[in-house]
Amino acid sequence: MLSPILSFLSLAVLLAGEAVTAVMPAAAQAVLDRLAKIEAKIDFYAAKARSTERQKSIKELEKIQVSTTKSGDLDAAVAIKARIEALRKLDEVDTDELMGEAKPAAKDPAKLAVGNWSAT
Repeated sequence: MLSPILSFLSLAVLLAGEAVTAVMPAAAQAVLDRLAKIEAKIDFYAAKARSTERQKSIKELEKIQVSTTKSGDLDAAVAIKARIEALRKLDEVDTDELMGEAKPAAKDPAKLAVGNWSAT
C-alpha cells in the first residue's frame, strides 16, 4: 500500500523538478530579472527605513531607561536595557545581510546544531 504512494510522490517530485529546470524564453527571463532588481531595491530601502526607525526607538528607550533607573524601578530598567540590546543585535544582523556581509553559519547559534551526531 505504501509503495504505490511513494512511487507516485517520487514521480511528482521528478516532474516538478523538470518543470522548474525547463528553458525559460528570453522575454520571460528579462521580466524575471527586472523583477529581481526591483525587489532588491525595495528590500534595500525597506531595510534602511527599518534601521532608521530602530535607531530612533533605541534613543527613546535609552531616555526612558535613564528615567526609570532614577525612579528606582531597576527591574523595569533592566528589561528596557535587554530590549535595547536585542534591537541593536537585530539591526546589526539586518545591516550585515543588507551589505552582503552575513555571518557564516558557524557563528550563527541556530545553525550550530546541524551536522552528523552520534550517540557513542
